[in-house]
Amino acid sequence: MATSQGPELVEVISKLEKCKSQDCIVASDAKDITADFLAPIEKPKDELPLSDIEVYKGILRRLAGMKSSDKVALLAGADSSVTNVVIADTIEAAVGSPEVVNFWQKLQQELLGLAVFEDLSDPSQYDEEIKKLPGSQKQMLLMAFTGSDEPMAWITKRDESSSELVWSAVRVGKQHTNRKRNDKIRFAYADKVGVSFDDEVSVLKNQNGS
Repeated sequence: MATSQGPELVEVISKLEKCKSQDCIVASDAKDITADFLAPIEKPKDELPLSDIEVYKGILRRLAGMKSSDKVALLAGADSSVTNVVIADTIEAAVGSPEVVNFWQKLQQELLGLAVFEDLSDPSQYDEEIKKLPGSQKQMLLMAFTGSDEPMAWITKRDESSSELVWSAVRVGKQHTNRKRNDKIRFAYADKVGVSFDDEVSVLKNQNGS
């Protein structure tokens, strides 16, 4: 309205005035759509670019079935393909564990990202967590699961001038992610990595007072 310069402005205003005609517009019925008009337009998932970091469908299904909002999943693999997931209470519990680090090194894998279990709209909430990951100077994948095996996902890269993280929405699960012949999918809990069967039996015996 503010930009209207012709007689149409007079017509619009006249309709807002009290009248008895059926086509009269009541001012109290007017809706302010300014916020909706200015809101950023989110692209549908199918229009988002595919993630450069692949995640096998079996991993996506397994993570989608988890309902552990108090856990995080660290994603590792090689050649930009996630084949290894370590579940932990916190990032520090995983990356600070020599057993977990040795586990990745033995498999010749590197960290590729992080998965969380919550409805996430702003990936920058995880800036500090991503920066704690070894190799975070490279691109990293963040996925947020709320029950679907097509999670919200973002790729982040460091801005060369400021070292801040720059996020880009992507989609996963649509790539050709059938497992390669020699790839094995591994899921592990951080506190169980490096614990042998004999170790677990010993712990149980100690707990039972044997």
